[in-house]
Amino acid sequence: MRRMLGLFALWGLLLVNIQPATGQEALGITGTAVTSDFPQAITFHLTARGPADITDAEVRFRVEHRSCAQVESSGFAEVTPGRSVTTEWTWDMRMGGSLPPGASVQYRWIVRDAAGDVVESDEQPYEMTDDQHSWRTITQDRLALSWHTGEQPFAEALMQSAQDALVRLEESTGARP
Repeated sequence: MRRMLGLFALWGLLLVNIQPATGQEALGITGTAVTSDFPQAITFHLTARGPADITDAEVRFRVEHRSCAQVESSGFAEVTPGRSVTTEWTWDMRMGGSLPPGASVQYRWIVRDAAGDVVESDEQPYEMTDDQHSWRTITQDRLALSWHTGEQPFAEALMQSAQDALVRLEESTGARP
């Protein structure tokens, strides 16, 4: 009986796939951030580490807006190969036009290493902000109006004009907001 138990124990050990601990970590993105120099640029920041030298870092981004097609752009950060990388890529908006305050940008990073491994971050939102002005907002029904120069009566007059325009639009075209 003991011999039988010993054989079962040996057989069980042979079935178990025992691998030594290597202590190696997987390729991973350890941090992302965005900074803005409104209205000229947005800078996407990345930190990553892995067991092999990181060789490439690409940021993919798109601006949220209504259209018939979604367009995704890519930026390629300069990377000095290494197991731990901190890098950034700047979207220079002076080249193609800046985004208005409140615009939403969705971005994600794709990192590759010398071993051929690839890791991708989850998509993250960034809202374009204009910190150069003190913005105020009023809301009526489904319309929000933001302004930075002028007093409350000025904004209320603009809001009334916008509400009147929506009524005229609905009467003349049947379109509703």
